[in-house]
Amino acid sequence: MLFPSYCRDEELPPEPVVTAAEAKGSVKERLRGDDAVAWSPDGSKVAFRGGDCESVYDSCLTVGDVASGGERTVAAYGGGGLQNSGFAVVPSWRGDGRRLAWTAYERGNRPLHVVEYDTVSGVRRDVGVTQDREFAYLDESRGVVTGSFKGGSWVMIVDLDGGGRVAFHRGSQPSVQPGK
Repeated sequence: MLFPSYCRDEELPPEPVVTAAEAKGSVKERLRGDDAVAWSPDGSKVAFRGGDCESVYDSCLTVGDVASGGERTVAAYGGGGLQNSGFAVVPSWRGDGRRLAWTAYERGNRPLHVVEYDTVSGVRRDVGVTQDREFAYLDESRGVVTGSFKGGSWVMIVDLDGGGRVAFHRGSQPSVQPGK
């Protein structure tokens, strides 16, 4: 385990067991428990759900620095004086490592949506439309996201500059592969 640095020599916790009842539920409920991590393109940082911020907040997303073991909270929900309840999961780095995107939810205020975060300036913005999720960068100006289209789940191409979305392929879970 990489973080926090003071527990690097400890055993990993056991894998959680997911019951059939927990696996059913809505997309929002299934995403809540996502423990996906995303390594920065240069391997120096990792974005993950949880971290030291969980001692203050109910749910959080962290960027950890591999060399130092340091952590930076990039999204937090509930606790620490925050009255919002939600989560930030499924992180994804842009190829240059300057931007990080994730799927977010805030109960009562913000349904599922994608947030993009500038790791240098700290500025964040929404990408795509409500109910978009599982974002992956194609390049600096485009990404793919799972979203709703024609009554089903589709992989959509999102223009990060203009905000437009184009249906690409029926289904979900975008996975960007290098061109041949």
